Amino acid sequence: MSHENKIEAEVIGERVAELSTLSEELMFQRASARIGERVRVLIEDSEGQEGRSDHQGPEVDGTTSLLGGRGYKVGEYVDAVVADVAGADLVAQPV
Repeated sequence: MSHENKIEAEVIGERVAELSTLSEELMFQRASARIGERVRVLIEDSEGQEGRSDHQGPEVDGTTSLLGGRGYKVGEYVDAVVADVAGADLVAQPV
């Protein structure tokens, strides 16, 4: 096996960092575009008042946190409007 075409570890690290930064920026932009959008949130964490809206898949997407802490229970659906973002996660106001 020839090593002449092998990329140096430093270059690999730089490329991974660049791609990670780009990925985070794109996720933030995509989440920000949802501000003002009405979503339906399935509560998954009653203590944190957090769940997933219909476009957020487990393990691969962010979550939606609800403002106001109204004591929603796990498994409950809550209609809300996206008010802000926190990285790839949404922050929504129940309606």
